[in-house]
Amino acid sequence: MRLASCSINSIDLRKDRALGFLDQLQPDVLCLQQIKVAEYAPVVADFDLSRPG
Repeated sequence: MRLASCSINSIDLRKDRALGFLDQLQPDVLCLQQIKVAEYAPVVADFDLSRPG
């Protein structure tokens, strides 16, 4: 199992970096700290939380 943790300090500003991080590492579990998001739903919609296989 691969676990990744990242303190991104505003998902709105660093969404592209976070998505690149996910593509590169492909963790089984991702922990994000300090996401500081004003509107939750639109940001979460950009993340495909499904996992093939």
